[in-house]
Amino acid sequence: MNDDEDHNGSNRININENGIDININDNGEKGKIIINENGINIDVNDNGESFKMKLDENGVKIDANDSIN
Repeated sequence: MNDDEDHNGSNRININENGIDININDNGEKGKIIINENGINIDVNDNGESFKMKLDENGVKIDANDSIN
């Protein structure tokens, strides 16, 4: 498979034999999605709020944090 990059800002999509790696960085909002043989990892941060999810052979783990002032 080939690498594919989105050249808008620092967003990046990488596809290769190890899986798919997506990174998003847009005005303080950051996100990362990794899909590979170990499962799926999602990590999103937005102005003090965060969300993480991991799906693998052991099940699903979700962690969310709200920082409301």
